[in-house]
Amino acid sequence: MQAQSAHDQVAARKLYAPDVIVDWHQTGERILGLDRVIETQETYPGGLPEIDVHRAVGSEGRWVLDPTFVPRRILGSGDVWVCEASMTYPNGETWEYATILEIRDGRIVRQTEYWAPRSDAPAWRSHLVERTR
Repeated sequence: MQAQSAHDQVAARKLYAPDVIVDWHQTGERILGLDRVIETQETYPGGLPEIDVHRAVGSEGRWVLDPTFVPRRILGSGDVWVCEASMTYPNGETWEYATILEIRDGRIVRQTEYWAPRSDAPAWRSHLVERTR
């Protein structure tokens, strides 16, 4: 994520396989290949969430990072990893985010991302749920 936020193409080219596939099922889109992934990131309206990690503290399953990108959980083993997080865009909006990463030969070959803006919980089910924020 730091490489994306900093528009660091050198780091991105080390992180992703040249034939990476990025799926966004919410919008029915698929990005084929690293060049298109980089161009999508560079032309993102309003800019990608900034990630300025001053300090990362953690142990397996527990992480604390800068408030612009806050992972709640990172799970996985071998070649498949999942991250759940909150992220704040340059315009101040906070969105919920989940990504599934598939890795081959040390590079991401497939990334499936899901995101949604935070919203208020509906009143009709307030008696059935426990609030988390």
